[in-house]
Amino acid sequence: MLVKVITDSRTTYTCEVAKTVYLAPNFRLAELANNMGDKTLPQWVDSPESRVFVVMLQELRTWMEKPMVISSCYRQPAWNARVGGDKRSAHLHACAADWHIAHTQTQREHVRDKWRQICEKRGIIGAINYYSGGYHLEAFSDRWYGVKGFTVRDYRGTKRDW
Repeated sequence: MLVKVITDSRTTYTCEVAKTVYLAPNFRLAELANNMGDKTLPQWVDSPESRVFVVMLQELRTWMEKPMVISSCYRQPAWNARVGGDKRSAHLHACAADWHIAHTQTQREHVRDKWRQICEKRGIIGAINYYSGGYHLEAFSDRWYGVKGFTVRDYRGTKRDW
């Protein structure tokens, strides 16, 4: 599959990769890249931040010992706007992931605490959003949103819910 890669210096290049290329043991490039803005050419942002974010996702996945079905990681700007994403969204930098799973409130709290621990261990400001069908995880929230600390947002039962 051809993938358009955007580097941290905003240089772009197109390369051929197999659909089975893994960025981490449990995450394929094909599932994290975005092809919604251009159906023929998935895109990925390759930056120090996106690489760290994938490592952080893998750490959470390893801790959970369960698959994480990622519905959205990197978003092209046009697609982000179309789905109502914030103009500053961490998705635009491949530093956010939405994933679906049915959890109890206790399980949600465990995931929240683990994500906070993963962020704090690296000195990264992160966030977690709760939705009825899953989670939004992000890293480097201070860079995209200017927040000062780990943020928890609960959108279950609101208009912003999935």
